[in-house]
Amino acid sequence: MRDSSVLKSTLLHILRFSAALFPLTLLPNIVVCQTQDSKAVNLTVLVTGNTFGYFDVTPVDENTAGGIVRRKTIFEQIRTEVGADKLLLLDAGNALGYYYLLRGDRGESMISAMRALGYDAMTVGRHEFDYGKEQLRSYGDSSQNLNILCANILDQSNAQPFFKPFAIFEKGNGLRVAVLGLTDPRIQQTILNRHIEGLSFSDPIGAAKTYISQLRSQADVIIVLSHLNAADCYKLALEVPGIDLIIARAEGSNISTVTRTEVLGTADNTLILRPEHYGTSVCRAQIRVDPARKSAVATLRNIVPVSSSTPGDAEFATQLRVGAEQQYYNYSLSTFGIEPDEPLLLVDDSYTNNDLIQSLLHVMLEKTGSEIALFNNTFFRFEGVELPRYEDDPQFRKITVRTLEQILWTDNELVSMQLTGQQLAALQRMSAAQTAAR
Repeated sequence: MRDSSVLKSTLLHILRFSAALFPLTLLPNIVVCQTQDSKAVNLTVLVTGNTFGYFDVTPVDENTAGGIVRRKTIFEQIRTEVGADKLLLLDAGNALGYYYLLRGDRGESMISAMRALGYDAMTVGRHEFDYGKEQLRSYGDSSQNLNILCANILDQSNAQPFFKPFAIFEKGNGLRVAVLGLTDPRIQQTILNRHIEGLSFSDPIGAAKTYISQLRSQADVIIVLSHLNAADCYKLALEVPGIDLIIARAEGSNISTVTRTEVLGTADNTLILRPEHYGTSVCRAQIRVDPARKSAVATLRNIVPVSSSTPGDAEFATQLRVGAEQQYYNYSLSTFGIEPDEPLLLVDDSYTNNDLIQSLLHVMLEKTGSEIALFNNTFFRFEGVELPRYEDDPQFRKITVRTLEQILWTDNELVSMQLTGQQLAALQRMSAAQTAAR
């Protein structure tokens, strides 16, 4: 016991003596550790999707807020909190959408609003093509601080990406963040042919394999900003390692945000994040990056609701709506020869949604000379649309350009075809089955 006590005392004395005699020998290790830690950067990524061009509260559900006006308040608060050089703003597509007011300026008011909020990039959904491919590509001028990214939509004339495939952003502490855009090839089935003529849609996973290997040597962080569904994003994570964050497209209004981490190995974990429908929230992710250790870890920090209690910027909202309304007024006059709120048809309170559909079917029969007219009923949206009273005689309601464009929420093509009795019966059965499935 005594010998053990003496040994401990002697060792302690030697350690103290060594530290006093060579005080600098331990300092380099301490300094190195502090330097490595100080180089680590926390990057905040804010994600939205499926705004559909709405400026403020959507008419689909009176309790659902969203749009871009209230979002501005949230962005500014977070930008102040973390610093502009450590913030990345991304949108997963369908930002332009079917909101009728955008038809006046072909989506420019929403693009201008996104630039004003400081969005770094967006990818391409089906509604980005509502105003044609050239119009959309013109909005992706990176000199105006908004990159429209998509690597798997190709120009058929040269087999090259029609849009910018990726962008690399320089953030705080020299952090390099690569964002690759991808979209779902199936969206071409729901886009008017004239809007995508000359384009082809390639396999997104194949495109990712091509670009991710290139981007690994150019960036500290790799993000895939996609308009893919969650299942395709899971497949992407498994087949293409080296992605830190994959953003999926927003889905229906009853589908909540989903996050999932694909654990591919000690150095290849991928976070998959899906934003909420109608921009009713902002998904806030954090990526902690240590360039010295070549590591990046992405996590979902929180979901910030964009609700009716979120204060909006009144000046920004007024400026946005007034400009869009003026453009819509001019568009209505030039396209239809009538002001947007003048009556096309007067009806009484007994007039129903079904009556309107019947009226449109009769117009189709008259204009095409066909025997049968068919409508895809999913292209009508009656919720939240009220026929206004006629000012000169309040017992009547008026159907206007504005109300019709709110109800017919997306562009349609009028197609004439000849069908045999068997083909018509098969079409009727298919329609009934799809209706029952919904």
